Amino acid sequence: LTRLGLKPYQPQKLYTYATEAFPSTYEYESILGIPLEGYGENIEEWANRSLRCFQSQGIHFVKHTPLHLVKSFVEVPERENSIFDGL
Repeated sequence: LTRLGLKPYQPQKLYTYATEAFPSTYEYESILGIPLEGYGENIEEWANRSLRCFQSQGIHFVKHTPLHLVKSFVEVPERENSIFDGL
């Protein structure tokens, strides 16, 4: 693909679920009730429906757990407002 001028994919941010060892840097509960235009669902309903497609991989529901930013290759504030901060 690089011969076609495409750069290799590199994630810019890596998250894990927040724990005592990895304190929360982003909590997304506030966005779950936001309606998705054109879908007739809110974010939580859409995410749960979408993840049901991955049940064979052991994913059955949206886990509403705060996230911890493990590594970032872009500058982000200490407390993020969005997972897209810095991108």
